[in-house]
Amino acid sequence: MANDLDNAAIAQQLEAFAGLLDLSGSSYYTSRAYRRAAETIRETKAPIAELVAAGRVQELRGIGPGIATRLRELVETGRIAELEELEREVQPELVGLGRYLGVGPKRMVEIGRALGVATADEFRAAAREGR
Repeated sequence: MANDLDNAAIAQQLEAFAGLLDLSGSSYYTSRAYRRAAETIRETKAPIAELVAAGRVQELRGIGPGIATRLRELVETGRIAELEELEREVQPELVGLGRYLGVGPKRMVEIGRALGVATADEFRAAAREGR
């Protein structure tokens, strides 16, 4: 059991998940729910890992069954599998390149998908090819 995670670390994982949900085109309301849950967790004095283990995390404002499931997975395994999947899918290198070029993250991911590229080098090659 990876319940040595403190509230700040748990909240940070939910924030990262929310950001990647935004980039992947998920519902605005879903990512907002994860951000609000992260805020609630930061403000909560009790250790979230203990509330999860006791099955009481849904007593907190904004923590529904879906978020509680992700929290249980995080506390028990130290990771959220869907977060890792989104990290692979969203192409963080392209997001960084987009910042450099002045293109928003969501738009840069869309461009990357349209061009069929996942790295900055592939993006540059596509630009040289006039794609």
